[in-house]
Amino acid sequence: QVYEFHARLALEAGDWGEFNQCQTVLGTLYDEGFTGCENEFLAYKILYSTFNGSTSLQMLTVLAKLTPARLKDPAVKHALEVREATLSNNWLSFFRHVPNTPNSGIYLMDLHLDMARYEAVKAIVRGIRPSISLMELTFMLGFVDTRVDNLDTDNVNYQQCGKWLEDHGAVLVDEASGVALDCKNSVGSLFVPEKEDAVAHGDANLSAADFLAAI
Repeated sequence: QVYEFHARLALEAGDWGEFNQCQTVLGTLYDEGFTGCENEFLAYKILYSTFNGSTSLQMLTVLAKLTPARLKDPAVKHALEVREATLSNNWLSFFRHVPNTPNSGIYLMDLHLDMARYEAVKAIVRGIRPSISLMELTFMLGFVDTRVDNLDTDNVNYQQCGKWLEDHGAVLVDEASGVALDCKNSVGSLFVPEKEDAVAHGDANLSAADFLAAI
């Protein structure tokens, strides 16, 4: 229970090193017969492995733990469906699963949410002409949980979607029906922006002078 508690705290804090250490210890304890929330943490392992490019062998090790009983567990079932959606690039399915994520799995889903949206928009601008409404994209990209026919343009989720698209290089245009994504002109302009808190040398508390002196 102590390691499970700390693993959940690490998930919430985004401390993936600590989370992985707890997962390793928990895996050993479960294998030795200690009882706990094994299905919950198996679901976390499936999600984490899916989003972090784990090798086929590593993923097979995770999937080997699936028994008929575990396949019926809601958290495990959800994680496997998210994995299938991710591997098949079915981003609509991925976004539909986000609000229904059990336990603390939402922190892992958030880890991949931005990239999922980026990949979805790349597919949209390649496959749709000439444009698609921002209203529709607000739903398709998971900024709202359920489709709303007449979403108010003052809605914060609608505005967040527009800002996210612009931050990723998308071209938005005003049309008679409202703001829309110009698919053709967005094909070559999309990009993943650097995180504002990213530090090239990996330590936000280390000054440039100290970093250079340590080389």
